[in-house]
Amino acid sequence: MKTSKIVQLIVVIFAIAVMVMPAANAQPGHGKHQMMAKNPGHGFGLAGLNLTAEQQQKVADLRLQHQKDTLPLQTELQNKKAELKLMMVEDMPNMKKIDRKIDEISRIQADLKKLHVKHHFEMRRILTPEQRKIFDSHSLMAGGKNFHGKGKHGKHGGCQKR
Repeated sequence: MKTSKIVQLIVVIFAIAVMVMPAANAQPGHGKHQMMAKNPGHGFGLAGLNLTAEQQQKVADLRLQHQKDTLPLQTELQNKKAELKLMMVEDMPNMKKIDRKIDEISRIQADLKKLHVKHHFEMRRILTPEQRKIFDSHSLMAGGKNFHGKGKHGKHGGCQKR
């Protein structure tokens, strides 16, 4: 019984990894990355800021570092969520283990949120006062989205008015 649950967990983790890999190697399309490449300084909540070449490079550097910082946590979060799903369909679910798994997921989500906020302020720091006003207004208009224009469940970039 335990062995079959472990095998199921391994299969789920492998399936998640298989789904994530093609997305990482996808051809350029009409997404936020292509938009950023065609119009540096646009997309990611930076539209209309008229960033200098130096600012564009700093944005790219900050974004890369942010991805390096968050990717391991995002992967861990996906794995913990998959583990929770398996725990919830067991014949005899252990509520204490489920509660601990939920706490682990919440901790990772809090860590990710802290990194996102840190990144937001690092981005603000490279802007001029005029650019910050525009950036801040985009952030406020985004509502439940973060400043990259990604909602809680969305995957689309850009800061859009509602």
